[in-house]
Order: sequence, then C-alpha cells, then structure tokens
Amino acid sequence: MDLVALKSELSSDPAGLGYAGKSHEDQSILINKPQRTVNRGEFTGADLASCLDPVEFAALTAVQRTWIQTLTSAYGSLTLYASLRQDIRAVLGTSPKSLAKFNQTINRSASRAEELGLGSVTTSDVADALRS
Repeated sequence: MDLVALKSELSSDPAGLGYAGKSHEDQSILINKPQRTVNRGEFTGADLASCLDPVEFAALTAVQRTWIQTLTSAYGSLTLYASLRQDIRAVLGTSPKSLAKFNQTINRSASRAEELGLGSVTTSDVADALRS
C-alpha cells in the first residue's frame, strides 16, 4: 500500500468525496465505493459490434464499414488506447445511436482507490497513512 499517496488523497480530497471529519472506517468505505467512471482498458470485437445500429452502420462509407468490420472480427481483445477510442468516435460521429452506445459501453464503474492504483483500502491502511 502506498501510504504517502493514500495520505495525500485523504488529506487533500481532490475528487471531493468528503473524507474530512469521517472515521477511518467511513473513509475506507468512501475510497473503495465504486462511484467513479473510468474507461475500460480492453474491448472485444463483439463489444464493438453490439454498439452498432444497423441503419447507421449501413450509412457509413465503404472504407469506414471495412475498418469497423476489421475491428469487430478481431480475435481476443483490443486495447482501448486513447487514439483508438478517438478514431472509433470519429468514424461513428455521424451515427448518434452507435456513438452513444459505444461511449456507454467503454466506461465502467470504479472506486477512487482503484483509480489511484491503490487496490482495496482497509481501515488499517487509512489509520497507518494518517499516522505517517
């Protein structure tokens, strides 16, 4: 556990979760609660295919359809680098239903602890961090 990072988080509360005045137990509950939205790191071709509205897909250019079909036929998972997310959004830019579904699907709930790379934070972790 990175106690320095945890202490900084609890002391400054940059995400505005309301740690101040709470017990160590309540602080650990707040930091572990999945209330943040983060991008999924990976995405499968099937995930992308499930986002596509058939009418909107048919309206894409032949090059755009071929590119999307290449991604949807990919085996395993695709790493959702920022540039790939941006490219997919650009292609789906004229497809509001597909774009909305893509944006919804690539996000997931996460805790502030996960977002910071701290793993699960225990009450003891909070006490140790604030003592250090």
